[in-house]
Amino acid sequence: MTNETSFLRLYGPIELVSSTTSCWNCKKATPVHALAVSDLEDYDGESEPVRIEEPAFVYDLAEDAMPEPLVKALQELAPNYVPTYSGTLGETTWANTCVHCQTLQGAFYMHSEPDGPFFGGPTREPALTRRQLSADGFDVDERSEEHTSELQS
Repeated sequence: MTNETSFLRLYGPIELVSSTTSCWNCKKATPVHALAVSDLEDYDGESEPVRIEEPAFVYDLAEDAMPEPLVKALQELAPNYVPTYSGTLGETTWANTCVHCQTLQGAFYMHSEPDGPFFGGPTREPALTRRQLSADGFDVDERSEEHTSELQS
């Protein structure tokens, strides 16, 4: 069985996970944020869904991918986590910007580099600051790239 469209199904609770990093541009400390989900399924439109069955960070979501209640919570709790154009991706996605110089703080560094604040997944120690945004999950359509970082073994 195949699916006609591709999307990610994000399972709640969905948490805002926060940390700090040094801005690559101005070198000042800036807060950074990530969305953590308890589980997700990847529907690629061509094969059976793949479910990871563990907590994961999701990032590079299309600017209109999130439900309005999450957008409002992010505006209040993480005002520098906003739809931002990325020259690397060639599109506007939800991303961190420096609170001092408004420069994009790239998701690759934060999630994939060993010294990135979210490297190792959402369950790594030391514990990161967390706030629940939603008990429910939501679907993200094919306009969003599939970018997740799972718990690193």
